[in-house]
Amino acid sequence: MRKQTDDKLTACFQVKTAWHAIFRMYNQLGLGKNINSSTGFLLLNVPKNGVAVTHLGPTLGLSSRSLSRSLNNLEEKGWIERRADPQDKRMVRVFLTPLGLRCRKEASQTVKAFHRFLQSKWSPEQWELLQNMLKQMPELTTVFWAEHAPSHQNILPSKSATYELSLEN
Repeated sequence: MRKQTDDKLTACFQVKTAWHAIFRMYNQLGLGKNINSSTGFLLLNVPKNGVAVTHLGPTLGLSSRSLSRSLNNLEEKGWIERRADPQDKRMVRVFLTPLGLRCRKEASQTVKAFHRFLQSKWSPEQWELLQNMLKQMPELTTVFWAEHAPSHQNILPSKSATYELSLEN
């Protein structure tokens, strides 16, 4: 017979605690380079050929207000530039400047080093299991929400934004 789960041992608590530890670590590592976790992840998700502003928010889980503030900050630093899309002038695309590319390279190196460090701490089987479980989380949260949402609330979209870190140098 299983004991009642301690609230601090729930999966959500563990994921949140782990993410906050990672977030704080990246913030501390980036202090001298003027890169925080949010900035780093944003830079890592702007491909060399640019990205539509409307795609960045869902990819990073940012509200339009937070995304706008972050983009304004990066533009002031000279790390990004916004340009009208050549095919659709209503769409704005974000591109990294040469300075932004250098900052992304630093962020990428840090993320890759932490990735390798974590891989070295677990067996290949444990690593694969962790990766598979984490990949399932967006879909599982959508399924749970659909089953438990009050009838008056809209159901979350069944497709979650693909979150791919652009770790190119």
